[in-house]
Amino acid sequence: MNTKVPSQGNPSKASLETVGIDGVAYAVPRLTLPIAGEWAERRASVFAHGDVDALVAKVSSGIGVTEMAVADAHEDVVTLGAQAMRHLLEQQHIALADVGHVLFASEGGVDFSKSASSYVLGLMSEYFAQDTSHIANAEIKFACAASSYAIEYAAALLRSGMCARKYVVVIASDIARYEILHRFGGVYVD
Repeated sequence: MNTKVPSQGNPSKASLETVGIDGVAYAVPRLTLPIAGEWAERRASVFAHGDVDALVAKVSSGIGVTEMAVADAHEDVVTLGAQAMRHLLEQQHIALADVGHVLFASEGGVDFSKSASSYVLGLMSEYFAQDTSHIANAEIKFACAASSYAIEYAAALLRSGMCARKYVVVIASDIARYEILHRFGGVYVD
């Protein structure tokens, strides 16, 4: 999200008309599993009365999914979020100096103490060889709703003038884990 300087009033405060989403970037794991096959076979009895072909058709034609991304051992919410932020900054030609806040929305995490946004800023500082100490950051945890809350928070920061820079970056990153059905234990990740 960003703000352009309004024509009147406080130059650091954005008007309702000037706050918006300037760009979207994403990163997904490179490993994938086909929806047909083992995934559908293990779920067909629960979701499609045992009909594997019906489940595959429902998922592939219904929502357009033919593969499921699976995080590799070196991928987590931080690395995926950092990749997306790097893509966003490069595609939109945004300098780190123009970013005032990074808001990280997730349900997952990498530890139980430090905000994932702090890790992302460390990676951005290293990648771009620039100081990021001027960038405030926070993590919002609440399943899928966290992303919506982060966008609302970003807009409020820009409208209120509390963000001293031109941009607030919102990162929504998660890795979901689902139990494998039937006789096999463990989890799979997408």
